[in-house]
Amino acid sequence: MWQWLKEKLRKYVRFILQLEDTPESIARGVAIGMFVAMTPTVGLQMLIVVFISFFIQLNRLAGIVMVYISNPFTLVPIYWLDYLTGAYLFGYELVSWKEFQSIFQLEETVFYRQFWEFLGNCLSLGAEVLAPMFLGGIFWGAVLGLPLYPLTLYAVRRYQRQKKQPALKEGDR
Repeated sequence: MWQWLKEKLRKYVRFILQLEDTPESIARGVAIGMFVAMTPTVGLQMLIVVFISFFIQLNRLAGIVMVYISNPFTLVPIYWLDYLTGAYLFGYELVSWKEFQSIFQLEETVFYRQFWEFLGNCLSLGAEVLAPMFLGGIFWGAVLGLPLYPLTLYAVRRYQRQKKQPALKEGDR
């Protein structure tokens, strides 16, 4: 399983490095995408990245790729971490794991309906769940998104610089 995950990660990194855009735009896309991925906005994350791109020059594709970090397999652990962090940082009383999990019991399979059902489930537990989850998501989005900007900027610049250099022929070494 770890080999599969490692290959998948390598594939995404390669994809981002090979995007045709400025390093700054790609790095902004990655950072904003990570920020949005950590917020409890399932079903709207791609739209949020596209919306932000109207105000901040960023590579939309890089941002959209990053929001896929939040997917059906990682959604519950990410949102639980968001919730625990937000509750801890802002002094909210914790709900049980069972209560928290209940908000993810979605019946519909249509993606856009899942968001509204998810939001309805969150609202049924009230502000004591939704507020800390959003606050924790903003916290983790910043903690993970901010360092990704300089790291991605460095990696993309290096990749693009190496791509521009002509390959050395066997006899030139």
